[in-house]
Amino acid sequence: MQAETIPDEIAKGLQDAEMPMEELLSVLEAVDLAAGETLFECGDEARGAFFVHSGRLAVHRKTGFGNRTQVVALLDAGTPVGEGGLLAGQKRSATVRAVSSTRLSFLSTDNFSLLCQKYPLFGLQVQRWILKCLSLRLLASTERLVRIM
Repeated sequence: MQAETIPDEIAKGLQDAEMPMEELLSVLEAVDLAAGETLFECGDEARGAFFVHSGRLAVHRKTGFGNRTQVVALLDAGTPVGEGGLLAGQKRSATVRAVSSTRLSFLSTDNFSLLCQKYPLFGLQVQRWILKCLSLRLLASTERLVRIM
């Protein structure tokens, strides 16, 4: 199923890149998750990235104590998920599950590469947005660590 919308941050970049929104929408796949449903597991092959439109996701990491996991992040609308797969082809580094009913769109690595070749500025805008999100996540993680130390 084709996605019907895109995150605001990406939409802003389309105008600068002179890329028609319809072209991006044509390669985005809509994904719907029910509460408790798994988006992907740690170690899965990554074929691209997801963008959260609505709902909430929990990012789980193994703790090193048996099979226990810890929620290390909650992701809401307007954020990328699994962006390492889009930019670096990495395997999934965490398990991600829906906390509530969640709607996402999926952009495959292959389609992202094709769009970047055709619209280099689009690729730059997406990478900047992802870096901004990663920077904010790192800051939040650092603040949590400081509070527990």
